[in-house]
Amino acid sequence: MAIGAPAWAQSNSSHHYNVSAGSLQSAIDSYAKQSGRQIIYRTDQISGLRSAGVSGSLSDDAALDALLSKTGFVARRGPSGAIALVSAGNAQSRVAAVEAGDASGNQAPPAQEGLQEIVVTAERRVSNVQKTAVSVSVREGAALRQQGRYSLQDILQDVPGVVGGLTLDTVGGKSDNAGSGITIRGLSASVLATGTNVSSVPATAVYVDNVYEGLGGSYDIGRVEVLRGPQGTLYGRSATAGVVAIHTANPELDHLGFDGSMEHGNYDLQRYTGAVNVPVGDDLAIRVAANRYSRDGYVSREGGAMATTAARAKLLYKPSDAFSVLLGAQFEANTSHTGGTQYILTSPNRMEATSAEIGSGKTKLRQYWGEFNLDLGSVNLTWLPAWRTFQQDAALITPSPSTGSLSQADYTPKDHFLTQELRLSSPQDGKLTWQAGGFYYENWLTAFTSLTFLDSGAVSFTRSNDRHTKNAGVFGEATYRFTDDWRFTGGLRYDYTYVRNEQLYNKNTNGFPFPENPPIWSSLELTGEQATRRFNNITYKARIEHDVTQDNLLYAMVSTGFLPGDVQVATGASGNPEVMPFNAETVTSFEVGSKNRFFDRRLQVNVDAYYYRFSGYQTNGVTVSGNPQVLSFITLSVPARMYGGELELLYKPTSNDEFQLDYAYVNAYFVDRPELFARYAAATKFDNVVPHTINAAYTHTFDLKDGSRLALHGDARFLSAHSNSGQFLTPDLVAQGAGQYVRVGDEIIADFNATWTTSDNRFSITGYVRNLTNNRYKTNVLVQTMEPLNVKATPYDPRTYGLVVAVTL
Repeated sequence: MAIGAPAWAQSNSSHHYNVSAGSLQSAIDSYAKQSGRQIIYRTDQISGLRSAGVSGSLSDDAALDALLSKTGFVARRGPSGAIALVSAGNAQSRVAAVEAGDASGNQAPPAQEGLQEIVVTAERRVSNVQKTAVSVSVREGAALRQQGRYSLQDILQDVPGVVGGLTLDTVGGKSDNAGSGITIRGLSASVLATGTNVSSVPATAVYVDNVYEGLGGSYDIGRVEVLRGPQGTLYGRSATAGVVAIHTANPELDHLGFDGSMEHGNYDLQRYTGAVNVPVGDDLAIRVAANRYSRDGYVSREGGAMATTAARAKLLYKPSDAFSVLLGAQFEANTSHTGGTQYILTSPNRMEATSAEIGSGKTKLRQYWGEFNLDLGSVNLTWLPAWRTFQQDAALITPSPSTGSLSQADYTPKDHFLTQELRLSSPQDGKLTWQAGGFYYENWLTAFTSLTFLDSGAVSFTRSNDRHTKNAGVFGEATYRFTDDWRFTGGLRYDYTYVRNEQLYNKNTNGFPFPENPPIWSSLELTGEQATRRFNNITYKARIEHDVTQDNLLYAMVSTGFLPGDVQVATGASGNPEVMPFNAETVTSFEVGSKNRFFDRRLQVNVDAYYYRFSGYQTNGVTVSGNPQVLSFITLSVPARMYGGELELLYKPTSNDEFQLDYAYVNAYFVDRPELFARYAAATKFDNVVPHTINAAYTHTFDLKDGSRLALHGDARFLSAHSNSGQFLTPDLVAQGAGQYVRVGDEIIADFNATWTTSDNRFSITGYVRNLTNNRYKTNVLVQTMEPLNVKATPYDPRTYGLVVAVTL
């Protein structure tokens, strides 16, 4: 391809090159040849445009810009007349404006001059993240792979305002939903009855490939979008705190290729991932991906060992630009061990390891889903059906009030999930854009649980569950453009939830269960209407946004979310089984924010502030007996407030340097504490909420003589002092000095990785180290007895390191 502005000026605008998902690359190549311009891109960039389903025609410079703007691509032009496509659609793309270069395309373009344009679907539409008036952070799949981050907890570790998430050893270990344990802006799910393994509702909704609580979000990742704040209008169920949306790679119609990686690390970590993309004709493609991961335990080799095997197949059928079908099937099998070692706090900041029994668990998961898209011209129709199954047979080893351990056996032979969503949406151009639809969720669960004291062999309780849950919701949301700069968005949603949780609960009431005390059983069976609860919830959103300039956005909004209620059985204050009801919870959020880019889009500054009114945090995790050894509970509800803010700063002073600084502040506290709560719980604020977090990162890329690149990346996370307890401390325990045991000081965790990439971007080698200083501070502190204090904890993961070799063909 020739280079030069005169050739561009003389280009024949009468030539039109039709663009569709299957012909995009050839259209761009033909257009570049006819216009006499050099257009530099990588083949993997084109997948971003294909996956967005753009169509149109190329005839001149303006037509190219218009096409790219639909997906967030930028045609960056240098003085020489060369064009480089800056891609946001593909997570691995990082290319730049090219001032001059080899017209043959043999030389790889240098790193991007400005910041990337990132495309998201956070609000169920394709949009530029800087033009999306919601607090959303994006993590790229390629960067996560280079840093050895695959579990949900690791993926979310540096997202401001977010803590928690399942680790790889707990995926399918005890919880059947990936949102368990995620706290966003201090907002977390209710604490249900102790020892239950039923399918509870998390406060954060996790979606994988648009499937609620979908599978396969730990490999072949394209990008992860994290939405902070209630998303009750578009996402509804369990989106009270926010949404985590994981997008894996889809089939590509005109690309035969392979992506694979191999990782080895300490603690005998082994990971093998591969994906094959095969086009079949012009309108059909298949992508098959597989993943194998295994690792030993960090202290006890067998006690913390884990392994997972997963495979996914996707089939894309796109006979025209107006119609497409994406079908998928996912398989996953996990084996994890617990126990082996437990840590006792001999002083507030000293942990000693002792041996413990080893438990094991196995889970099997299946998922089948589809995505049907039909463009009817004035309206787009999307249907998303999914079916998921979960089976579990596990013995989880946990600390006990003695020096021994507890074994909780969880057997779940049946746990089936059906979800369906039907959505209608208008085209994205025009003054008024809208989307409306319906969502349906149904779960059938049969589960059995028992708790045994391993030192005595005595059984504390047994529980059987036969649970049926249904949720049906309808929603609508619209955005109206008053002017080119002012927009208003309003949304409304109604949800009906039905829960029937039939249980048989048997409790050993004969005190602390030593062998010499024969069990005395007390039973309660929950059936029929007593086991049934129905909830009706309405949520809404109202938002105003203003484009101060093309690169500066201001917005303000009020939004709501809800968690449906529940009913459980647990050991009550009397020591006998009692019914524990849970009401629906609601949150109202007030938020203002701004998204900005400065200095020729080299500096990005996003900031937001929020205030939450939480109707009532409910917990069944407060021991009301006055003695931690005697596990007896009641359901307590207490209203709460949260306020804070987040700052995300990204600066790229040169094409080879990038700085990132994130800061989050949150204050989550209880108000109007009921007398019972104040009597049994000393807490005035939420536990496990870090008031101040700072994430800082720096990346420098060296352009080597052979065209390859070496990128060095370092990051550090600061966590301010906070309480990290798995329970509410009673006033008596605080008087005993337990507060200092659950208190964690200021902590810093640092990581480093280096990646060498060939000039054609087809091969890379990454070495990484996580937790450089081996800072194993205490987490999940649990106070067991009062006199003397017996406190157990879990240390933070130790220093880990590994090597990742990746290839793209």
